[in-house]
Amino acid sequence: MKKYIPIALLLLFSISSFAQDEEIAIEAIIAQGYESYLEGDFETSVKVYLKALELNPTSALANNQIALSYFKLGDYDNAILYSDKVIQDNTDQKYVLSAYITKGSCLDIIGETDASIDLFKEGIEKFPEDNYLHYNLAINYFKINDAANAEHHALQSATLDPGHHTSHLLLAHINNQQEEKVPTLLASYYFLLAEPHTKKSVEALDMVYTNFSKGVTEEETKEGAPKNINITLQPSSEFGSAELMLSLLQASKSLEKNKDKSEDELFTENTTSFFTILGETNKETEGLWNGFYIPFFYKLAQSEHMETFCHYIQQSKNENSIAWLKENEQKINAMFTWLNS
Repeated sequence: MKKYIPIALLLLFSISSFAQDEEIAIEAIIAQGYESYLEGDFETSVKVYLKALELNPTSALANNQIALSYFKLGDYDNAILYSDKVIQDNTDQKYVLSAYITKGSCLDIIGETDASIDLFKEGIEKFPEDNYLHYNLAINYFKINDAANAEHHALQSATLDPGHHTSHLLLAHINNQQEEKVPTLLASYYFLLAEPHTKKSVEALDMVYTNFSKGVTEEETKEGAPKNINITLQPSSEFGSAELMLSLLQASKSLEKNKDKSEDELFTENTTSFFTILGETNKETEGLWNGFYIPFFYKLAQSEHMETFCHYIQQSKNENSIAWLKENEQKINAMFTWLNS
């Protein structure tokens, strides 16, 4: 029996060496195709990636890259086909995760949102800590007006990765649709700090402006008499007391003591008061609202950087803020030094 051992070892080494050589060759082909992918030449990238499948038809790397390229080409049927190959093979989990996201996105685009939801839920069972699966599922629920599930998964996404900016924007949109002023403001403010000057920033800033003034109306009275100010509140809101204070802050803009203040000054004062009120009344320590947003903004309100913050987040459409920021680069740097400390 012993005389066959060297032959068996040699055979095993040969197979292992061949597999390594094949993997190296596949990676070289993929690298070549990826260059075309980065250049936006997705048709060429598909052709190159297909050469890798000639070496190994079950390569998760190659099938995943082909699926991504077809997705970019708008060929959703083929993107689903190659995503399925990766999911069914189920060998390399990072590509399986990518395939779930690609296929789920394709299903939603072609109008099969319910199937997309089911697929993302299946993906979350395998990868519960992946924020992109939660984020995409939240978007789908938002599309079908399932606000509760949309918010749940958007919260999961933002909690798992607070650096994923659009999770905060999605939370703002979900709560804005439900007319929940305080959550809308918190998520919008946080998004604007991360992304202050894009088209999405305009959306978020508009939600800030709208929700600060929402529920407060002025009623004309007899000439010479002060105007009546009416305040409407959401009776079931979790942040009812904060909403009341928010409305009072908005109403206070018409007071005599504020008549000579600019809109920018009032915005900074009211934002600071809003953050302070939330921080002083916050009794919870868990969750994104009470355990993350409110403590963060409360500390900011107690710092010397509120004026900078308020100008920084308004730069997408406030000309005064744009001019102020150009003249105060040191204050911007100081704010970010403080934020990163």
